[in-house]
Amino acid sequence: MAGIGEVASIITVIQISTQVLSWCQEYIANVKGATTDVRRLGDGVNDLIGVLKRIEGLDLAQLSNLSWLSEPGGQLERCKGHLDELAAKLYQGDGKGQMRRVGLRALKWHFTSKEVEKYVKIIDGHKTMLTLALTADQTDHTKQNSKSLISSLITQLCCRRPDIPKILKDLYQTCQNGHQNPSVKELKAVLSAILGSFESIYIILDALDECPLGGGERERLLTAIHEIHDWSNKRIHMLVTSRVEIDIKHELEYLLTEPPICIDSALVDEDIGVHVRSQLNTSRFSKWPASIKQEVELALTAQANGM
Repeated sequence: MAGIGEVASIITVIQISTQVLSWCQEYIANVKGATTDVRRLGDGVNDLIGVLKRIEGLDLAQLSNLSWLSEPGGQLERCKGHLDELAAKLYQGDGKGQMRRVGLRALKWHFTSKEVEKYVKIIDGHKTMLTLALTADQTDHTKQNSKSLISSLITQLCCRRPDIPKILKDLYQTCQNGHQNPSVKELKAVLSAILGSFESIYIILDALDECPLGGGERERLLTAIHEIHDWSNKRIHMLVTSRVEIDIKHELEYLLTEPPICIDSALVDEDIGVHVRSQLNTSRFSKWPASIKQEVELALTAQANGM
């Protein structure tokens, strides 16, 4: 399960979204001549709730993109802020610390068509980002592959933009509002467009060798790296780590702008030994005999093989 703070954040956003949806539905049902704009707003919030409920209960610690969006200042926190703002416009104080529903005239005053359109776009943006992160994490978070790489890059880059790119919104709608997974080709088109909107981009790709050779998956991953490089090679700065694998070395060799750095596995093993030793010296292992601790340290260090 996710951490207590993360679960509470998701639950809180779901609760606020549900309350806002309830107010919109009550307004539509009880006020004569409820506008199409309010219906659109309610539909957008309802779709957002659907995405949030798909995330609720997932182990965010194991889902890198969703976990990142759940950090302080991340997408989930911004989503809550916008919903709080929307709720404040649906309700107003009566001067006694209580809240009362606004009437038709007041609601019209609080929500012009332009304001409703703004909130619809904001909510749509949150739906798109959360769905994309969920798709990236559920593609196959147990290994490196081309689709998870592209999806993760789109998610992280979009979080650095003030808006959601139109091409990503269009893809979201094409994929039945996030209920259908996009193809790698479609994701590549989105990523290419987003990369072109940044002056400088720094990308770190760790442990390429963990991408499996079987089924041509590693070849597709290396091809994707080539394509990303070719789209805007002057703006993109990429750092890649991997064990020495012939196919990876051959495919990426001519992309290098600096000589490759070989990390001495003996030095890494020494660092691993220090970490293992520090963990074994904690109170959790205080009852273990010194001989057992030494045996565990030697075994883990030796099997790490520089990793």
